[in-house]
Amino acid sequence: MLLACLAAFPMLAKQTGDTTFLLTTTRSMYGLSAVELYDGYLSNLPYNGLGFNYHNEQGRYLSVDVTEVSLHDYYDVSIGATANEPQTAMISYLGFNYKWGALYNFKPLSDFKFAAGTLIGANSTFKYNNRNVNNPFNMDLACNLYLAGSVTYDVPVLGRVFRMKADLRTPVIGCFFTPMRGESYYELFSLGNYDDAFHFSSLHNKNGIEVMYLLDVPLNHTTLSFGIKASNTKYTANDMIFKQNELSLLVGLTYDTHIFSGFRHLAPSNFIKQDR
Repeated sequence: MLLACLAAFPMLAKQTGDTTFLLTTTRSMYGLSAVELYDGYLSNLPYNGLGFNYHNEQGRYLSVDVTEVSLHDYYDVSIGATANEPQTAMISYLGFNYKWGALYNFKPLSDFKFAAGTLIGANSTFKYNNRNVNNPFNMDLACNLYLAGSVTYDVPVLGRVFRMKADLRTPVIGCFFTPMRGESYYELFSLGNYDDAFHFSSLHNKNGIEVMYLLDVPLNHTTLSFGIKASNTKYTANDMIFKQNELSLLVGLTYDTHIFSGFRHLAPSNFIKQDR
C-alpha cells in the first residue's frame, strides 16, 4: 500500500517510536514544448512545431544509513507534430525515455547542495512523415551512459522553504540504430540487411545536453512544481544528420511516499488502510 507522507510525517514518526522510514521523493509534471526536428532519413528539410510531454522523476537515498548516495529514476513521454517551412509536409512523433542511476551528494557551501554521478538510459522515438511515400516511417533507438549533476538551493520565505534546483545531463557513450538512406524497413527486416544499421556513439558523432530548472512551492498539503526544460540532441550516421531541439514549460506536483508491503514490512498500527 502506498502512503503519501507529507507535512504530517514528523508527527507520525513520533507515534511510531524510533522507526526511521526511507522516503521516495516523486516529481510528476506535464508540459508544453516548442520543437525543432530534423530527420535526414525522412526529409532534407527542418520541421518545427509543438509537443506535449510528461515528466516523472523519483529519488531516494541508498539506505537509511547511507545518505551520501541517492538513486534516481527519470521517465519522459513526449508526443507532437511538426511541419516544414513551406507547410507541405508534417512529421508526427511519439517518444519514450528512461534513465536510472546513482548520484553522490555533497554540500561544500552552506546554502547549496550538489550532486554528481552517472546514469544509464534508453530512448525510443517513432516518427511518421505524411508525404514520404516510399519511407514514411522512422524510429530512433538508443542506449546511453550519461554524466549527470544537480544544484539545489533552499530559500526560506514566510516560514516556508521554497526550493530552486538545476539539473544537467549529457550523453557520453552508447549505441544507436539508424538505417541507410533510402533503405526501407521492409528491406531491413525481411532481408536481414543490418549492415551499418547499428552504430557506436560517443562525442565524435553524438552530442546532447538536457538542462532543467525547477521551482518547488510548498502548499498546505502538497508541493507545486514549476519547470523549464531545454534539450538539444544531434547525431550523424550513414551520411545523414539528425537533430531534435526542445524547449518545455512544465507544471506538476512533488510529494514523498513510502511503501509498506509483505508480512515483514507492515504499516504501523496508527496507519489506516482499506481492507481488501
